[in-house]
Amino acid sequence: MLVTSSRVDGANPSRINGGMKGTYSNHGPRRFERTLMRASVSRLRYWGGIGDYDVGGRMVRGNWEERNGEWRKVGKSTPPYIISTLGNAMKTLMFFLLFVMSNMVLSRKLSNDHLSRHSGGGQLVELSSSYCLSWRLATETNNLHGWRTVPIQCLRHVEAYMIRGQYDSDVELIADEIRNYLDQLVLSDDGMDAWILDVDETCLSNLYYYEGKRFGGDPYDPHAFKEWASIGICPGIPAILGLFRNLVESGFKVFLISGRDETAFRQVTVQNLHLQGFFGFQRLILRSEAYKGQSGVVYKSEMRRKLVEEGYRIWGNVGDQWSDLHGEFVGNRTFKLPNPMYFVP
Repeated sequence: MLVTSSRVDGANPSRINGGMKGTYSNHGPRRFERTLMRASVSRLRYWGGIGDYDVGGRMVRGNWEERNGEWRKVGKSTPPYIISTLGNAMKTLMFFLLFVMSNMVLSRKLSNDHLSRHSGGGQLVELSSSYCLSWRLATETNNLHGWRTVPIQCLRHVEAYMIRGQYDSDVELIADEIRNYLDQLVLSDDGMDAWILDVDETCLSNLYYYEGKRFGGDPYDPHAFKEWASIGICPGIPAILGLFRNLVESGFKVFLISGRDETAFRQVTVQNLHLQGFFGFQRLILRSEAYKGQSGVVYKSEMRRKLVEEGYRIWGNVGDQWSDLHGEFVGNRTFKLPNPMYFVP
């Protein structure tokens, strides 16, 4: 379709092909859209040179371009205002998505922070590994008191720590540090230089038992533990067995102090220790009837007091619980072994 016009401006109508009337804009590119809307209405929407027109009662939509004084219908083009609108819409959408994502991240962080402080109730919640590292650090530094079970969201963390080598590495490092300390000591020849070791999770490991208790995820069951300990198959902890032998060879009198019941566990505990290579300790001290019901701190303080009254000099004390190392007569230096599976007050 071809139309001609000798005048194109925004004020005066022009006759095109003898019957098409409209007002044309020369603003922006010389391209416009012609639409025949109704027989009685002629109007122009300015789209930078693109307009809607009424011609002869027919609806015709097209893009027109002036070339050498003639107007020709050309292919479809996107009006500039649409391009601008789409661009603004995309910017708005991107801003909205960034806003939503940032709020999701913040909400998750706040939720994790809240759950890390209120992790009870048996609710399975995945927390970041950094929380479980912080929780374990708090237990080992005695900043977290009285906890009864490992938080459910940290069970896999504790399991991995205990069985994938990190626990063994930590214990070996502590044993090496104890040896460095031993090298600085000069023992007397009166046979009264003493060293104290705990038994469970110090000399002997109950890891096989606690594996069945979700590595501390289940509450302590005294009856189940009694059945386990009565079998007498607890493996020795290699790094402490080596240290024990160093202590005996150096002339220390090594005392093993345990919270195990004297009546129920003496024979099986001695057999278990011998089975794992612990020979030569001076004495195995277990909890007698007179000390039942006392906290670990009170009971072990009393046992150490008796040794000091006998004339022994306690140069060192090793245990996995802070109750092994707190109280009175703890010794010249104490060494805490890791244990994220249970807490003994």
